[in-house]
Amino acid sequence: MRNFIRRRSTQLVIGRFIATFVFSLLVLLSVSSGKGETFVPLVSTWLAVAMVLASTGVLVAWVHDLAFSIQIGNALVDIAVDLNGAILRRSALAPGLLAVDVKPCSLEGALPVRAELSGYVQRVDLERLVAIACRVDAVISLAVREGDFVTV
Repeated sequence: MRNFIRRRSTQLVIGRFIATFVFSLLVLLSVSSGKGETFVPLVSTWLAVAMVLASTGVLVAWVHDLAFSIQIGNALVDIAVDLNGAILRRSALAPGLLAVDVKPCSLEGALPVRAELSGYVQRVDLERLVAIACRVDAVISLAVREGDFVTV
């Protein structure tokens, strides 16, 4: 899913693993042996072991969270939230678009606008359509939306 990296739990797991790895490398680099003497930072070593155990626990919790989030019901809720946000953003661009008092009108004198090429509708300039409709006092009805496939 496209929201995978944006999830807070994913960022937490990646950050914890990177921090544990870097800390463990630094502890390993501080271990030294000289003429008959060996220096082992015991507190740092045990802290690195504790960080590995904590990272493993976070990984298990993250796998559970991921398994829960990819279930179809939860995925549909995420999609609905994204869709509602897109609708609100779109309605802010063209306030007249979500008119409630739309009355049915006659198709007499209606002119269809047909596609010149077959393909997917990539963009509909709603602001411009609303401005044109207001200027000429017309009603525009869209038979297709962005993402729909049209044929000639």
